[in-house]
Amino acid sequence: MSLLLHLNGPPGIGKSALAARWADAHPGTLLLDLDVGGLDEAASLRALEHLVRRAVPGWGA
Repeated sequence: MSLLLHLNGPPGIGKSALAARWADAHPGTLLLDLDVGGLDEAASLRALEHLVRRAVPGWGA
């Protein structure tokens, strides 16, 4: 069974730290941190959609 866990919130509240702890506790987790400079929200969402389509067969069909 697949699970998509999306963390969103203001800067500095520990989203990345929580995601890292989750990934450590759940082997096989793909940790994708889109908190990178230079990408606007639309570009980040397109990147995420591209990766999810590759990782989850049948997603978006």
